[in-house]
Amino acid sequence: MPGNCPDRFSTRPPSDITAKACQVCSTWIGSGVVSDLNDLRRVHNLLVSSLDKVQAGKDSSSQLYSESATTMEKLAVLKAWAEVYVVAMKIKKEAESRPVKEVKAGEEDEEEEEVGADVLPPDSLIMLVQPELPSLSGLWLAVLRDYALLTLPAEFSSQLPPDGGAFYTPETIDTARLHYRGSWAPVLHAVALWLSSTSFGAGEGEEEAPAVPPQASGAPVYPQGNPGPTQSLEDLIKDRMHLMLGVSIEFLCFPRPEEPIEHVMSCLQALCTLLDSPVPGHTSVKTSC
Repeated sequence: MPGNCPDRFSTRPPSDITAKACQVCSTWIGSGVVSDLNDLRRVHNLLVSSLDKVQAGKDSSSQLYSESATTMEKLAVLKAWAEVYVVAMKIKKEAESRPVKEVKAGEEDEEEEEVGADVLPPDSLIMLVQPELPSLSGLWLAVLRDYALLTLPAEFSSQLPPDGGAFYTPETIDTARLHYRGSWAPVLHAVALWLSSTSFGAGEGEEEAPAVPPQASGAPVYPQGNPGPTQSLEDLIKDRMHLMLGVSIEFLCFPRPEEPIEHVMSCLQALCTLLDSPVPGHTSVKTSC
């Protein structure tokens, strides 16, 4: 597949084609068969070009397809990135946990040849994902906020934003729920890993964060998770922890029969990652949950 695929998707392929292509890319990267860095970079470029479209927001070209199709496409792109990030962090963790092998004189060149022959360096994937994380983290959080609101019981429907969410409009809310149900779990796991590895994003406020594109004119723009002018770091951590725990507990307490087992595993792994993180323990978030 990678050897014959183009470096970028066409200017505006149909939304379902982009969604399926992103799924293929993330599945291939997570399959464990990747052995060539050039192939990995080529597939990575496909994902980057799709992410660029998500961040570009709604323009005239996106009018070619329905709002529901646009929601499906954007969530598929963000889900694919989440799956890639989860794999990248797993590879990184496994590499860091391996005991350092003592290399004797004369064996170093031989070992490098063996590794370079059919095994990628363990940090190759995370290095490709790292530059996109400032944007991805905010987009993932926006997905989870949308999903949390969309799973509210009918009696709380008045709490839904009147102009829609980050990636859906009020007119497409019913079909949007289906798209979010297929994407939330890998995103939850990815956000948990990102929060754990960045002290719940404590240092991200030092960088300029791009805005999450609204789905339609007047739709609310969710913050990238940076603390506002009056929001303390502790409040930021609480908000994020409550969002993650709320989504997880709602799912585990009210499971849907059609939910795939992969979603259950992603949810449980996300919870384990959150609870293992030392940062929430230094705030009052645990006692308030």
